[in-house]
Amino acid sequence: MNTDLRQVEKGVMVTDLKQSENCAEETDIRKAENCADETDRRQVENCADETDRRQVEICVDDADISQVKYCVMDPTGNITILVESPVAIELQPSVASALMEREEGTEQVGFLSHEEGCDINLRMAGGEFCGNASMCAAVYAAREAGRDKGDMVLYVSGSSHPVRAKVELLPDGSWKGTVDMPRPVGIENIALPGMGPVPVVRFDGICHVILRDRVSREQAERFARTWCAVLGADAVGLMFLDHANLHLTPLVYVPAADTLCWENSCASGTTAVGAYLAAEAGEAVMAELRQPGGSLTVEVSCDGSCRLTGRVKI
Repeated sequence: MNTDLRQVEKGVMVTDLKQSENCAEETDIRKAENCADETDRRQVENCADETDRRQVEICVDDADISQVKYCVMDPTGNITILVESPVAIELQPSVASALMEREEGTEQVGFLSHEEGCDINLRMAGGEFCGNASMCAAVYAAREAGRDKGDMVLYVSGSSHPVRAKVELLPDGSWKGTVDMPRPVGIENIALPGMGPVPVVRFDGICHVILRDRVSREQAERFARTWCAVLGADAVGLMFLDHANLHLTPLVYVPAADTLCWENSCASGTTAVGAYLAAEAGEAVMAELRQPGGSLTVEVSCDGSCRLTGRVKI
């Protein structure tokens, strides 16, 4: 077996399985016969499934987690890994770090499981809530069920209630997704170290700070770590809003997963901005916010319910 061994952070070793003799499950399959797309596939048993599925061996803290299967999706540039194999919660942050090291450009990792009462269960590596990953999980569930559209019910970390999503396959092969986002538990102005009073939108699994003034990249990253501790949040987002041009630049810090990322798009951050604008205006709001990876549309009704629409590429 030709094995490419790479050492990553926290003593996590990832073994990239390639060119395994007499083992079809470990073969890097390219241009698979009878498959319409030419996606780099590993461990694909059904060529009709176009999801980019991959498989690696991971060793974490002397615990061998063999044959970790996962897929990679692109929700408005916020590249997301969804792990299909069962991984103990205490090992998820380390496994996520290993996978993000392996898959360049990945911004977050979620872990899937099946539970009664929902179509799919999603737990993010740091236990936070993520709207883009929820949209990806809904697409995954629809594809697994052999459906090209439908309403999905998800259990998602950081949300105390089931999350509902509507997905639909589009002619270009991407998916349109609309997620009923959790409502904020509070919107208030809070004086934060180094900044003074700024709007903070709290959700169960994450707090978002809405900023209209730009600061340096280094200062923003320091603020993210400091403010997360001050706010006592599972995760914090700094949403740099250019209101005049409806442009959003997201920075998200998740301490449990030890990730600090300038994201190409942020669904919960987009929802936070929509909720803030609705509260400020005292009326319903619908806004399409341009972000580095594309646009997301948020709708906030008069009763405070929030809905987010975007696209997922496989």
